[in-house]
Amino acid sequence: MQAKSNMLAKTGVSKAGYLLKKRSPSSKNNQWTSCFIVLNDHCLSYCSKSHNFERPDGNLLLTSGTRVYQLDGDVALIRIETGFEVTLLKGKAELEMKEWTRAIHSNVGRLAELPRGQVRVKSKGRVREYFLMLHRIEIKTGVKGDQNLTIMVNNEVEHKHWCYALDIAVARLKKDATKTIVPPPHYPVHSGYLLCMDMCMKWKRKYVVLTEDSLFINEDRRVGFGTPPLRYPLPFQICHVVTLGSIHVHLPILNLPLAHTSPTGHRNKQVPNGMIFKTYLKEHSFELVLFSDSLHLSARDDSARDEWIFVLQKNLPRTNYDHSDPLQVACLQKEVEVFETQFHSESSPGILLERRGNWAIAALVSESLSRKVCRGSLLARIAGEPAIMMGFDKVVKALSNWTSPLQLTFYLSPRKMGWLNLFVKERGGRRFIGGKHSSAVLWEKVYATLSSGVMTLFTVKRDGKSTKRHFGLYGSAIGIIDSNLVDGNQNCFRVLDGVESVILQAESQEGQMEWSTEIAHSISMENGGGILLDKEKRAMARDGYRLDSFGFPTSGNDSVTSSTFRGVFLTDGHTPSIVFAKPLQELHLGPTESCEITRLESITERRRVTDATEKVGTTVRKFIADNEKRMSISSAKTLPIQALRTEASPWLAIDPLSSASSGSDIFDMVSDFDENTQLNSEDFTKLVNFTKEASITKK
Repeated sequence: MQAKSNMLAKTGVSKAGYLLKKRSPSSKNNQWTSCFIVLNDHCLSYCSKSHNFERPDGNLLLTSGTRVYQLDGDVALIRIETGFEVTLLKGKAELEMKEWTRAIHSNVGRLAELPRGQVRVKSKGRVREYFLMLHRIEIKTGVKGDQNLTIMVNNEVEHKHWCYALDIAVARLKKDATKTIVPPPHYPVHSGYLLCMDMCMKWKRKYVVLTEDSLFINEDRRVGFGTPPLRYPLPFQICHVVTLGSIHVHLPILNLPLAHTSPTGHRNKQVPNGMIFKTYLKEHSFELVLFSDSLHLSARDDSARDEWIFVLQKNLPRTNYDHSDPLQVACLQKEVEVFETQFHSESSPGILLERRGNWAIAALVSESLSRKVCRGSLLARIAGEPAIMMGFDKVVKALSNWTSPLQLTFYLSPRKMGWLNLFVKERGGRRFIGGKHSSAVLWEKVYATLSSGVMTLFTVKRDGKSTKRHFGLYGSAIGIIDSNLVDGNQNCFRVLDGVESVILQAESQEGQMEWSTEIAHSISMENGGGILLDKEKRAMARDGYRLDSFGFPTSGNDSVTSSTFRGVFLTDGHTPSIVFAKPLQELHLGPTESCEITRLESITERRRVTDATEKVGTTVRKFIADNEKRMSISSAKTLPIQALRTEASPWLAIDPLSSASSGSDIFDMVSDFDENTQLNSEDFTKLVNFTKEASITKK
């Protein structure tokens, strides 16, 4: 009995039992019949036997004007008038019928806000007018063939109201559709048509549905979107509402699981370290980078693109890692190498911190500290306090007024080197992994190195000439490759960077997992979130910290206006070789929470670093000249060089690839500056000019 009560509560059934039922006295069928009556949300369903509850003989839809009262002369008899139908119900005792009356009144009281009104329904070329009310029940239909229902309304206002009501009903139906006690199915958070780029670099129109933890891509909306198989059969599903002249409601075949409605439907699992970029591949295009995949999408206009980016950015931090993926599980279990360093002098430590998401990375280290602090390491703790959870702004504030002794804890940047096999394209034509015309896979021996968020591949040709290829891991994805996609070759993994795909093969499965986990941790460190953030939160919980007192930084931006242009432009907060994308009057000294850091790598082309550096130098000089009063550096107020190292460093036009080749600190090269001197705006401009010239010379 308890199990039955739980089932009824789960499905919205408030009361059920055997009663005698009869139509109104004016009805031709004026016979009392014993029926199993079910009060299911806003509907009275009846059938001859209780085990036929899934297929009732009929439904009585309740309306907000429904009247229920007892007839004179028979206390066990009630009359139900909905305004469209009249039904008589008779029980065994007066108390039983009073309970039915109260239950019906309670359900009717929740009908006030239900959408209803006069509409015209088009069917088989004929248009008829109906009074339509949207109920939260499981609708049964006897329509055969093409199950489309076209509803026409009088004006645009009514159209918008019906569209909104149907969208809400869709989510509720998909959540409450099952009659068993199982987790609710996926229901859409956002959906619409987008252009998706396939493996052949061609754009195809797809119907994309965003749920709480996944992104489903189908050929068309009429087939719905993928969900867990068989456990969630939806007898009635409204796939989407088209905002055109009429409302199209698509009814798929009854009891057909959505997982089988689209053989081409592809599910993309979202993870917390996902990132979104605006791109130049196509007009109004953007990129969604997941853990092991990268999706290139294009909307109809900038407004639609911004809407998708906004929804994705809000949804990504609430997702979880996929524990069915062995690589993600291995990355979460992998330990991070930690090292500490202490400063007992009042002089500057000689560390240049750059921003990664909301984290601080040791981008440059003075020669005297090169043995204590490794370039590319993540600042994890300041005097025992978790810097990862502070956010970059609080880290800057904590380091600007530090006193000795200062203890800093770093996460060592992943470093690895060794021989790998690199997949190369076939000569004389284009080919793609897993394509119809793919021939034998060609491999090339390379020596790979991973350091400071950059992966480098060295190749030695037969003629003795060597080639070097390096790419930054910011905004990249890493995943294990199925051997069937590479002609049966084992131990393969793929690194996605924009539209470029690098497929590598290790000598063993252990080597494959070692390389993949190291690259994944390096990507997390470069993105400023993800796996390392999840590990830090778990460690803080074990140490007794109150997690609600920290604002968890994520790799995604907080608003649409702070979205980045992939590899070319950024909004607030900049690194070397980046061009400002926002108006100058909106910028200020010191990065903000919404900024992102990346290297100058365009998806469509590789721009020269010197050109971008020239633009950065010009922009910063103009910004200083026009906005001295809005900056914390002015002629009247000076700033210690230590504060400049943390606050102003992201504004300096230093090429990280070229400066990484030298072991000295860029500040130490300026002979006119001393560690203990103060800097005004003129000194700051001079330092910017020097770093620009140094970057061009080294390049």
